[in-house]
Amino acid sequence: MLNAFCCVAVSSSINYGKFAEMSAVPHTDIPNDVPVFAVDDLAFGYSDEVLFEEVRFRLRAGETLQLSGGSGTGKSTLLRVLARLLPHTVGSLQLRGTESNSIPAQQYRRKVAYLQQLPVMLPGSVRDNLLLSFEYTDDEPPSEGDLRTELQRVELEDVALEQPASELSIGQQQRIAVLRLLFMQPEVLLLDEPTASLDETSASALLSCVADLQRNSGLCMVHVTHQWRPGAPQPTWSGTLRRGTMEVERT
Repeated sequence: MLNAFCCVAVSSSINYGKFAEMSAVPHTDIPNDVPVFAVDDLAFGYSDEVLFEEVRFRLRAGETLQLSGGSGTGKSTLLRVLARLLPHTVGSLQLRGTESNSIPAQQYRRKVAYLQQLPVMLPGSVRDNLLLSFEYTDDEPPSEGDLRTELQRVELEDVALEQPASELSIGQQQRIAVLRLLFMQPEVLLLDEPTASLDETSASALLSCVADLQRNSGLCMVHVTHQWRPGAPQPTWSGTLRRGTMEVERT
């Protein structure tokens, strides 16, 4: 259970409360001259192959890097390296000026949230999944009313909190996974094509929810996608993985 939680949990330094209130609280403790997320000359490979190297970018509060590239270029692997689910071979990965390797892994993964292409639902109800992260804190969880409000926000008003999460469609499960993240408000959000398995309505609801949080909180994002969708966070930077390196330019 802990491993699944680490993939979706975020910063424990925030005073938890109603999500609607939390989403309006900016990260004011980050100096303007210090990037929230800084990557320098990052590389990853296997024993006989370098998948990518010399990956460099910086994200300040509220910025988004939209990442694209052909199949097999390492986009998903790069996100897993950024989430510290895979080790980088060489290079530097810093969160708010601190080298990632000097931050305990569980603490780091609570500040840098990773959403994979297919959602992970643990056994239990929708309520159990939404409140999963609060099992690891002493903070007050959202009320039943708050949970229902957030379900409505992502167009899941017909989903009952007591319904088994395993009975939901993939699109519904992905939106539950996003809400599970956002109840704790991350500092960095890594999105690995989260709408790939969703229909247009579900995709729009999910992306609008994420974009709204970013506008109100200064959240940083790395968003792997082949095509920008209406409602998605507007990219500040565009990155392309090609032939083992990444080209980045301001949009």
